[in-house]
Amino acid sequence: MDVSSDRIHTQSAEEEEEEEGEEEEEEEEEEASIRHLSPTGIVQTDRQQLRWLACVGYLCCWQSVCLLETVCRWISVTLQKLLNSSRKNTTRERSSALQ
Repeated sequence: MDVSSDRIHTQSAEEEEEEEGEEEEEEEEEEASIRHLSPTGIVQTDRQQLRWLACVGYLCCWQSVCLLETVCRWISVTLQKLLNSSRKNTTRERSSALQ
């Protein structure tokens, strides 16, 4: 009984390690996939740029720190482009995985 429970425990620990490794690889691939230049000139991944745009958008458009309509428009257009490109990339990845 003890031997079989040890095997089960070892197998589940190995499976958890494999899953964690796969998740880390996916995150690294996602970050390396498409990169953008932000207005600050710093190269950022899609996720980082979305966070940056969300913060600027929140401050400028919803907290009335600045009421520049063009900034709000630029943010919404850029967010829409990012969302569309990430959807296209996801669709491409799924279709290539199926083939």
